[in-house]
Amino acid sequence: MRKMSVYCAALWALTVFLAAPSWAADSFIVECHGSCAGAAEAVRAIPGAQVERVFANVPGMVISVPREALAALRARADVAAVSEDVQLLSSDPSDETPLSPAAGAEVLTPAQLTAPVGTDYNHGLTGAATLHAQGRLGTGVVVAVLDSGVANNPAAVPALAGSVLGGESFVPASFDPVLSATSTQNDPHGTFAATLIAGHARFQFPTASPLIQSLLAHAPASVISCALLGCPAGNSVVSLTGVAPAAQVYAMKMLPSDGEAGRSAWVLAAMDRAITLRLNWDAGMPAVPVNPGCGAENTPCVYDSLPIQVANLSFGGPTLFAGGSVRDLLVAEMLEAGIVPVTSAGNDGPAALTVNSPGSGPGALNVASASSAAHERLRRDLELGPGAGLQVRPFSGIQTQPTSSRGPTPDGRWSIELTAEGFANFAQAADGHLSLVSGTSFSAPLAAGAAALLRGQFPAASAAKIRNAIAQGANPALLADGSGRIDQGNGYLNVPAAASLLASGKVKDKLPKGPESHNVTANLRTLGIQTVKFHHDRFTQRIEGLLPGQVAHLFVPIEANDDRLTVSITGVTPAMASDKIALTVVDAFTSFASPRVSAPVDTDTTFTVDAPQSGLIRVAVQGASSNAGLVSCDVTLERRRVDLGPPLAVGTVQQDGDELVQFQVAPGTGEISFLLSFKHDWGAWPVNDIDLILEDPNGNFLFDGATSNTPERVTVIDPTPGTWTAHVQGFTLNTSQDSWKLWGTADGVGLE
Repeated sequence: MRKMSVYCAALWALTVFLAAPSWAADSFIVECHGSCAGAAEAVRAIPGAQVERVFANVPGMVISVPREALAALRARADVAAVSEDVQLLSSDPSDETPLSPAAGAEVLTPAQLTAPVGTDYNHGLTGAATLHAQGRLGTGVVVAVLDSGVANNPAAVPALAGSVLGGESFVPASFDPVLSATSTQNDPHGTFAATLIAGHARFQFPTASPLIQSLLAHAPASVISCALLGCPAGNSVVSLTGVAPAAQVYAMKMLPSDGEAGRSAWVLAAMDRAITLRLNWDAGMPAVPVNPGCGAENTPCVYDSLPIQVANLSFGGPTLFAGGSVRDLLVAEMLEAGIVPVTSAGNDGPAALTVNSPGSGPGALNVASASSAAHERLRRDLELGPGAGLQVRPFSGIQTQPTSSRGPTPDGRWSIELTAEGFANFAQAADGHLSLVSGTSFSAPLAAGAAALLRGQFPAASAAKIRNAIAQGANPALLADGSGRIDQGNGYLNVPAAASLLASGKVKDKLPKGPESHNVTANLRTLGIQTVKFHHDRFTQRIEGLLPGQVAHLFVPIEANDDRLTVSITGVTPAMASDKIALTVVDAFTSFASPRVSAPVDTDTTFTVDAPQSGLIRVAVQGASSNAGLVSCDVTLERRRVDLGPPLAVGTVQQDGDELVQFQVAPGTGEISFLLSFKHDWGAWPVNDIDLILEDPNGNFLFDGATSNTPERVTVIDPTPGTWTAHVQGFTLNTSQDSWKLWGTADGVGLE
């Protein structure tokens, strides 16, 4: 038995399983040099193996193969890498507040959409209504929504009546009884996202309902009186209008209907297929359904050619190779094919270096999440009772949502391009229920809608120019919590500003590129980000005047012989008695967060982080988002360094290498402990995954060191005496080889 996932030790991460389900045990993603034709032929010759899918637009494929055949496959000259077909989740699988059923619904016509009354709630700050009033609605623009499916049933989901062209599913029937990508039985996530892009309906609610009363208190421009519309006098109307309400949606289902995790292979297949559909259309293939008589909820129209111009990718997962993973490369291919790829940054904030993949791809229009006071107050009123919203969110300014992932990426790009509202957005689910939905999964669709609007207005502009105009046109002054480039990117989504940039002809095709050195600290330095400098293993800084929601980011270098980091918050000085510091400390993993500390602090407190990962630990000192005023504090960091002594062994390892180190354990030994370090740890770019597996004298294996940790640490209590073997294995290498050092002790005395 091997490690079941590259990230199996990270229970809170997006790839989560300790014992791999049977379907994933022998499934792998293969990356090839130039072509996979030869490697595919070799796989088909292996008994029990099969090629599940060959990607059309990147040299890669999905295979099922016995693990014992992997070494020979990886040794082929035409195979660049083989990785586990791990599980991925959508960014925000369940963060919703369901609303009471509406008293009535009205599908809006194009004429009604050009007079956007009462559309302020979801995108009043984006300026999209300005373009709507000009007749810019995204008409004729096709947006691919790669998600859990998008419901096509006007009676159940009036917000998308007439919007869903069709769709296809990449989830095998053996894993999901819901076969249709446009079924109302699918998980709501994808339909929520689609309604934020292309919704066009109004819903009636009793004026006396908690929803309308809270909206009247916090966002009155979002409520339309029935006196203006001729509906029953006791009701009021709320509009669910997408940023591009006349755009068309193609559902590409790659997450199962039960809301559980989907396979990386399904995600990659959907991304690859979207590119193929666009390239086929560019080549002159007519965009007509291949299944005549289609169009019902459970018989979606399927196309082999579509003019897809925007793709919404509200999902993500960890990566060892930000900017170089297959997901990230497919994002770049989308952009090259003429598709604007809009991604969600992830929900691993508020610490830095937590952007998920494919948002970490250089071509991605990567979107963080903002939280306006009106949205948070509404949600808290509905959850906790009338008036609770003002108590929970006294600060009226817009904040970066605390859970929103932050940049930069370890190769030295800011990565967060812009921010949009992602807290308590008004959306409709696949089964028709209405909800307030939160997370970067629901800030990304606002930017995707903006891309659709601009695609319609500037059809000759390249996808890269549309992407860059949206990023460059963002408003850096709208957020009022002191958010910087790490947090909000270039600023808050501003559709008219992006349109003006495109009209000026000054937008370039160039994409952001980091220095891409192997050292993360050096890459960050090019962005003006400095790491903590210890003096005698101690660092102290006074942090003054944090606004509600503002984060001071500290990047703390940790090496393999640092076995403890203490973080002390003292001298907390709030402007208001109830204000506090929100402290988050995450381990050195990049592209996701491994929280070691997450706590409110209002008095002198010290936290201890034992056995930290080598690389850069991030300390996020935040003025709590619930604060009313400024707060200051002192931060003291202390690291404890240990003398590891001479290593038991040193060496190099390659992909699938198994370097053996033997040692003797004497009878009566109470404990043996090991530490394996290697050069391309979490302080490097890209990261390698090298494992330490112990074999006892009886041939039994201990896999505690088969994780994504750097260094790997293993302790065995009451070990069997005799000859032991340490296996240093190259599980996933993104470099040709890596150097390693292994230390071992028996009852505290160094092994030789």
